[in-house]
Amino acid sequence: MADDQNQRGVQDRAQLNVDERYNVESLAQRLGVMAEEIRSAADKVGKSPAKITDYFRNKLTS
Repeated sequence: MADDQNQRGVQDRAQLNVDERYNVESLAQRLGVMAEEIRSAADKVGKSPAKITDYFRNKLTS
């Protein structure tokens, strides 16, 4: 995701920038998890927000 929150496009949705606090916290809030859990999931499944979301959905159903 871009540093400038007003500039969004396809490339912004393709990868989560785990070094940007806003990006991690935004996804964490949306998924109802802690920011550190997002970083840990990104290490396991990659930085795609879709893959991270799927990871938590699968974790909840297991």
